[in-house]
Amino acid sequence: MLLVCPACGGEKSGELHSTEKRGVLLRYQKCAHCKSVFRKDFGLEDEKLLYGYQAGWSQLTKDEAYPEVNAQRYRLLLKRLDAQANGRCLLDVGCGKGHFVYRAQEAGWDAWGIEITPSAVQTAQRLGAPVSNQDFHNIGNRVFDVISMFELVEHLVDPVSYISKAATLLQPGGLLYITTPNVQSLDAKIAQSSWRAFDPEHLVLFSPEQLARVVESCGFEIEQVTTRNLSPSLLKRALRERLGPKSRGRSHAVKVDSSRKSDQRLRHRLRGSSSASFMLDVANAVVGKTGLGSTIVLLARKGDARKPG
Repeated sequence: MLLVCPACGGEKSGELHSTEKRGVLLRYQKCAHCKSVFRKDFGLEDEKLLYGYQAGWSQLTKDEAYPEVNAQRYRLLLKRLDAQANGRCLLDVGCGKGHFVYRAQEAGWDAWGIEITPSAVQTAQRLGAPVSNQDFHNIGNRVFDVISMFELVEHLVDPVSYISKAATLLQPGGLLYITTPNVQSLDAKIAQSSWRAFDPEHLVLFSPEQLARVVESCGFEIEQVTTRNLSPSLLKRALRERLGPKSRGRSHAVKVDSSRKSDQRLRHRLRGSSSASFMLDVANAVVGKTGLGSTIVLLARKGDARKPG
């Protein structure tokens, strides 16, 4: 059980939402001090329920596990990191199937991924990604130019310790790249307790401001913190809810249990149209500026060293 806030150690919190997902009753608390949201009722017995779905990855082909639409995004990110980093030694922590580290190696980086779930490691290794089954805190003394954490910190009982560990493993001026769900997103405001990030796997959910504060407290300087993406299927359902016939007692929360797959299909369809793709880009630019995007994207640098010009 999490007795204090994982983000700031605060002992005072109030219940925000109670909901059931995948047969687990979730009680999310909002920290009175830092406003982060966390599962106070999490127990070790829950861990057995969380990652069984990864066993299904053993049947995936490389094209299924490493889709081109994600590969394009990773290539763009790697170019950005290459322009800002002091070197090309990269560690992806909690790398899952290993797609990002596979693309980094493909682009000529000295890349390595670590993952604690054996089924995910087996899949990554089968597909040729440089991934090992290793705990981040026991990784040794190797140093890196870039450490990435995609959708990881929300899964951790003690996310601050991981960010602090990253600081010890990075070269002076090294980069830390984090993505995580945004508890202040428009999606979260619309869906309320049905928001898909309220999930048994997710123990702590940050706002952009609080994540930046945590990262700074661990010895980093923030290069950029922004948000991206909206859930097209959620917004579509919300419009239908708001504009459809009014019914007495209707809840303001929108049910979105299967929105992730719906979003992927809708985004692919929108990208197939030049005008719709333009509108999607505009929407992403807006949510990036307003902080209402579904995902927080944070880039930070250790110390004050900069890449030579």
